[in-house]
Parts: sequence; C-alpha cells; structure tokens
Amino acid sequence: MPATSYVPRVPREPIAVRAERLRPALQPRVLGRASMGAEDRLRLLHLSRGAGRLIDGETERLLTGPVLAWLPDGAERRVTLEAGAQGTQVLLGADTMERAVRQRPEAGRLRSLATRPALLPLEGSEAAAVTGLVDGILEESLRPRPMGGAVIESLLHVLLVRLSRAQPEAAGPVGAEPMAARFAALVERHFRAHWTVEDYARALGISRDRLTDICKRAHGSPPGTFLRERLHREARLYLQTAPLTIDEIAGLLGFSATPQFTRFFRLREGVPPGRYRASLGPEPAPAAPPTPYAWP
Repeated sequence: MPATSYVPRVPREPIAVRAERLRPALQPRVLGRASMGAEDRLRLLHLSRGAGRLIDGETERLLTGPVLAWLPDGAERRVTLEAGAQGTQVLLGADTMERAVRQRPEAGRLRSLATRPALLPLEGSEAAAVTGLVDGILEESLRPRPMGGAVIESLLHVLLVRLSRAQPEAAGPVGAEPMAARFAALVERHFRAHWTVEDYARALGISRDRLTDICKRAHGSPPGTFLRERLHREARLYLQTAPLTIDEIAGLLGFSATPQFTRFFRLREGVPPGRYRASLGPEPAPAAPPTPYAWP
C-alpha cells in the first residue's frame, strides 16, 4: 500500500472582532448594538472628529474627538454621535480580550478595564499612534490574512495599555495597587500549578485576609474566584484554538486526571469540555498533501 503523508490538524484562528469605519452623517445617530454573537460584550470607539455623548443610565459624558473610548456592554449604556462625527468602532468578545492580555504581568490591570468605561483624550503623537493601531485592526478584520488574529490581538494589547495608563489609580490602602499587580503577575506564572490562596499570600509576604481585601478592591472578586476564573478562561482558549485532545489540555492546565478537569469545566461552563468544543463547529478540512511530480 502507498504510504500516506501525515497532515497535522490546522488549529482554528477565530478572529472574534468586528471593525467598521464610522462615516460622517447629516443627522445625529445612536451607535447600534450590532453583535457577532453572544460573546460580543466590549466596544472600542475611536472618535477622530466631531463629538458625541456617552449615556450610562442617568449619567452623561461628552465625547470630543479625537478621543479613544473603551465601552463595555451595559443594559443602559449607549453612545450618540453628533452630525459630522467620524471615526472607527471595534466590537469584540471577552475571549478576544483575554487572548490579547494573557500571560503578561499587567494582565490583571488590563482585565479591570472590561468592567467600566475608560476614556483617553488624544493629542499630538498619542493621536497619531492610536490612529495607526486602530487602522491596523480595521485592515486586518476587513482583509483576513494568515496570522491576522495574532496581529489584531497585539494591536489591541497596545491600545489597552495606553488606555490603562490614562486611568486614575484605584482607591485603596497604600500599596494596594502595586500589590494587586504583583498578585496578578504571580497568577500568570503559577495558575497552572494550582497554587492555593495561601501560597500566593506567602509569596507576597502578606496575610490571606490582606490579599482578599486587595483582590476585591482591584479585581472585584476574592482571590479564590479570581484563580478559578483565570483557569477557566485558559481552558476555553485551549478548546477554541489548540489542536489538542481533552486529555492533553487537562494535563497542560495542571489537572491530575481528565475527569477532574471535566468536573471543573462543567461547573463553570454548564457543559463538559468535549461538548463545548463541539458547539464551536467543525474543524476546517486539512489541506491535501502535495502530490509528487505535480505540475506547479
């Protein structure tokens, strides 16, 4: 029998980003909540010219271009643009943001942006840099190319860092913000080893109660919840993008056995990992192996 060439499974490269240019209109308009699906939760708005308003319940804030706005989805949150306003908006899901910040020391601080609106007024070199980053995301999303997802995630990471720099420090006891950043950096290094909350507190040289207080202030949840959510996000990303078996993913995430991983994932996702992966749709068909002597 002729030998068959092995063709490795090609990993999916989901680019869960929708970007569009906002052309100037003759009348004021409300930005719709057009969605790519249930995961679509975040909006990045680059208002290059003109003005608009961010309405959040009973609160209203003026947006004057050029400005970069980070706008997490909210039931009472909407954006209106005045006549003549123009720019670019980017819609993305929480998983896309996670891929943009994962395994970086600043990941904890950048994730905190997902919970509240943030504004970055633009001028001079900052305006030029942000325009280039947003235009890059727009181009990659409209004209998909190999490794386009990696390019988008890298550009998005830089935009999030610039937004984060412009935000005021979180209120709290002296040293809480640097300690929260150190905790988030340690989590990125050790969450696959399943460190306990006591392990992190010991490494930081503080008590468990002190770590709990800092984590609640900076990240909105106690450290145990923060650790489980981080592991869950990593599991989802592996299942979405990695050409690995469930057993292999369980091992990479530090679980002693696949059933332990399955219980963990089902508890947080509502379905076991195999069914979650199946719900994402079929893998793309692998390319046929090259035929010897084929005409070029």
